[in-house]
Amino acid sequence: MELTEDQLKVAEIELQRYLPQSLKIYGFLVLRNRVKSDPYIVLVDRWPKFSVIICKPLYEQKTDLFKDTMVFANDEAILMETIRKASVIDWSRDQSSPHGDSQSRCIRKECSQRQTGSLSHDDTG
Repeated sequence: MELTEDQLKVAEIELQRYLPQSLKIYGFLVLRNRVKSDPYIVLVDRWPKFSVIICKPLYEQKTDLFKDTMVFANDEAILMETIRKASVIDWSRDQSSPHGDSQSRCIRKECSQRQTGSLSHDDTG
């Protein structure tokens, strides 16, 4: 389910409960809710009590290829179910995620099963 502008504000507040694990997406929503930012679609598994939130960039220019899909989940099983839906993640693009957290492991597992995507690591964040 794609979130509306009003729902994005509620999601920001909800993600505070999961800090520091939700920091990347929480920070993204804080910025997005206050200033005009790059175009992203924000998806959740259900509303209002979501377990998975995915921030997916809209690729409008060649330079947009360096934008990452961001994922936060508080339930790995629901994460796996959500990312397996064909329209949620574009598996033809590289998927990037920081560190070795459980969400990264789930995405790497799905990438390897599909054998079309890869997961790079950004150890700066």
